[in-house]
Amino acid sequence: MVFTPDGTLTHIKRVVDSQVVETLTQYRYDEHGQLPAVINRNGDTFAA
Repeated sequence: MVFTPDGTLTHIKRVVDSQVVETLTQYRYDEHGQLPAVINRNGDTFAA
């Protein structure tokens, strides 16, 4: 998992043998810190 310095989750990545092999999920936040979109590993965007 990847977090910003303030602790906000931004990505979930798959790791194999200590190497990142793909991004599974991306989380997009607006200027108010709300989560309006989640992007899956295929690039499909979903409203949160």
